[in-house]
Amino acid sequence: MDRQQFQRVLENIIGNSLKYKDQAVGHLTLTLTDSEEGSYLLSFADDGCGVDDSELPKLFESFYRTDKARTNVAKGSGLGLAVVQQIVQAMKGQIWAQATVPKGLTICITLPKGESINETHLDY
Repeated sequence: MDRQQFQRVLENIIGNSLKYKDQAVGHLTLTLTDSEEGSYLLSFADDGCGVDDSELPKLFESFYRTDKARTNVAKGSGLGLAVVQQIVQAMKGQIWAQATVPKGLTICITLPKGESINETHLDY
């Protein structure tokens, strides 16, 4: 795994959660699940404004923003999740979005288990 690229994935998803929170204090729950299919599932569930179900598949398109006028440049260019998707796919993973219940957005990522996963160290 390219640690710098994966850091970019994390920063983008967490940054989006911050940008689109609809309360003074937002919440983001990160979950890592060990799947029996030879992969890990990492999910980021927030309690922000969410996205209409019809727009979920479009979130990963370049320049796509849920802002219909697409003029709110303060919230980004619309490239972040497209770049995140390319990084995840380059790591042989998958990414998708789904609604958080009762409100918000969940970004899910699956990544294949690596042979040296037990040798990964984090610097604090």
